[in-house]
Amino acid sequence: YVLAVANKSPDKAIALDIEAVNKISGKTATEFPATILSGSSPDDFNDIGAENRVVPEEKTLKIEDGKVAIPAHSIVFITL
Repeated sequence: YVLAVANKSPDKAIALDIEAVNKISGKTATEFPATILSGSSPDDFNDIGAENRVVPEEKTLKIEDGKVAIPAHSIVFITL
């Protein structure tokens, strides 16, 4: 499974409750591989001559206190 989470806040990270994600995946995890799409500002987009303003980054999201932090103004794809 791949879970896509969008954080539309321009300046605040959000906490994703992982208990719901663990129920979906059927396992208890302490970290998840993820692909994060984000730019340096909420107005960033890829265009001719600026093809790499928004690029996917492969990261490992760690679970802390049952939650995972989703960065401000990003789309995060979590592989379960």
